[in-house]
Amino acid sequence: VILQEGDLVKMQKDAPVYGKDTKFQSWVYNKILFVRDIAGDRIVVSTVATGPITGAVHKKYLTKI
Repeated sequence: VILQEGDLVKMQKDAPVYGKDTKFQSWVYNKILFVRDIAGDRIVVSTVATGPITGAVHKKYLTKI
């Protein structure tokens, strides 16, 4: 699946923050997220279409809605 900026995605439960061993806050995993930026396998997501960024995650943990 090819992701583009603006796509809506769901994140797999317990996906780590990109490049770290830490997890996102638990509520993030239940939200529909917007793809905000793409750099290779690193996908920046947000709970809103514009405004604050939620974080970055490896694309393998995302499912396009």
